[in-house]
Amino acid sequence: MKKNFSDKLEIFSFDVSSETAGIDVRKALHKWDKIDVLFNNAGIYIKEDLQKSFIDSFKVNSIAPYLIYQSLLPLLKKSSSPKVINTSSLMGSIEENTSGASHVYRSSKTALNMIVKGLAIEHPEVTSIVIHPGWVKTDMGGDNAPVEVADSAAGI
Repeated sequence: MKKNFSDKLEIFSFDVSSETAGIDVRKALHKWDKIDVLFNNAGIYIKEDLQKSFIDSFKVNSIAPYLIYQSLLPLLKKSSSPKVINTSSLMGSIEENTSGASHVYRSSKTALNMIVKGLAIEHPEVTSIVIHPGWVKTDMGGDNAPVEVADSAAGI
């Protein structure tokens, strides 16, 4: 049976690559007195190892989640059990990198992992984690990905 949580859940879309993403999110949530869960799920995968690719990837995959977290931290701290979930990737693991390549994406997700680790130490009252959803059949993952969207979501 599918439950409707429209009274407890709101979904917002933003251009997270914007320099004002954190401020924009905070303004949209002006009526909220607290936040229990923040799920940073935006991500891009750019194949070209060009300077612009690195900059764009870091903006979306690393910097935006940090700025949004910082902007919403006061509301998170008002929750009795705040949680921040960030979508990373196994490709962001230094230890698991056995194939090389994809330097732009890998490095931006590695940076996200390090940022979240630092935030978890600095703000222990906020549960801050990264998740690896698997290689999922999406526009980014492609048709060769072995994991269906529903299976990834269930695993998370």
